[in-house]
Amino acid sequence: MYDQLVEILSESFRKVPDHRQGSTEYSLHDCSMSAFSMFALKDPSSLSFMSNYAARKDNLTQVFKINKVPSK
Repeated sequence: MYDQLVEILSESFRKVPDHRQGSTEYSLHDCSMSAFSMFALKDPSSLSFMSNYAARKDNLTQVFKINKVPSK
Protein backbone atom coordinates (compact mmCIF):
# COMPACT_ATOMS: atom_id res chain seq x y z
CA MET A 1 0.00 0.00 0.00
CA TYR A 2 2.85 2.39 0.81
CA ASP A 3 4.45 1.64 -2.56
CA GLN A 4 1.20 2.65 -4.25
CA LEU A 5 1.17 5.97 -2.38
CA VAL A 6 4.75 6.69 -3.41
CA GLU A 7 3.96 5.76 -7.03
CA ILE A 8 0.87 8.00 -7.13
CA LEU A 9 2.81 10.92 -5.64
CA SER A 10 5.72 10.38 -8.01
CA GLU A 11 3.46 10.31 -11.06
CA SER A 12 1.56 13.37 -9.84
CA PHE A 13 4.75 15.36 -9.19
CA ARG A 14 6.01 14.51 -12.69
CA LYS A 15 2.89 16.16 -14.13
CA VAL A 16 3.41 19.49 -12.32
CA PRO A 17 4.65 22.08 -14.82
CA ASP A 18 8.06 23.53 -13.98
CA HIS A 19 8.00 27.28 -14.60
CA ARG A 20 11.46 27.98 -13.21
CA GLN A 21 13.65 30.11 -15.44
CA GLY A 22 17.22 29.36 -16.39
CA SER A 23 19.38 26.41 -15.54
CA THR A 24 17.97 24.08 -12.91
CA GLU A 25 20.16 21.47 -11.28
CA TYR A 26 17.32 19.50 -9.67
CA SER A 27 14.05 18.45 -11.22
CA LEU A 28 10.84 19.63 -9.61
CA HIS A 29 9.95 15.95 -9.19
CA ASP A 30 13.14 15.22 -7.24
CA CYS A 31 12.62 18.30 -5.03
CA SER A 32 9.03 17.31 -4.29
CA MET A 33 9.82 13.65 -3.64
CA SER A 34 12.75 14.65 -1.41
CA ALA A 35 10.40 16.78 0.68
CA PHE A 36 7.96 13.88 0.93
CA SER A 37 10.72 11.42 1.85
CA MET A 38 12.01 13.75 4.57
CA PHE A 39 8.48 13.82 6.02
CA ALA A 40 8.00 10.06 5.60
CA LEU A 41 11.34 9.25 7.23
CA LYS A 42 10.48 11.60 10.11
CA ASP A 43 13.68 13.62 9.97
CA PRO A 44 13.59 16.52 12.43
CA SER A 45 15.37 18.89 10.02
CA SER A 46 16.83 19.26 6.55
CA LEU A 47 20.31 19.02 8.06
CA SER A 48 19.45 15.68 9.65
CA PHE A 49 18.05 14.46 6.34
CA MET A 50 21.24 15.42 4.47
CA SER A 51 23.49 14.00 7.21
CA ASN A 52 21.88 10.60 6.73
CA TYR A 53 21.88 10.84 2.92
CA ALA A 54 24.82 8.49 2.28
CA ALA A 55 23.24 5.68 4.28
CA ARG A 56 19.87 6.19 2.58
CA LYS A 57 20.90 6.85 -1.01
CA ASP A 58 19.72 3.48 -2.32
CA ASN A 59 16.38 3.76 -0.52
CA LEU A 60 15.81 7.28 -1.80
CA THR A 61 16.46 6.09 -5.33
CA GLN A 62 14.54 2.82 -5.20
CA VAL A 63 11.69 3.53 -2.79
CA PHE A 64 11.08 7.23 -3.38
CA LYS A 65 12.08 7.36 -7.08
CA ILE A 66 14.52 10.25 -6.51
CA ASN A 67 17.27 10.59 -9.11
CA LYS A 68 19.21 13.46 -7.54
CA VAL A 69 18.61 14.69 -3.98
CA PRO A 70 18.77 18.49 -3.62
CA SER A 71 21.66 19.35 -1.33
CA LYS A 72 22.01 23.12 -1.53
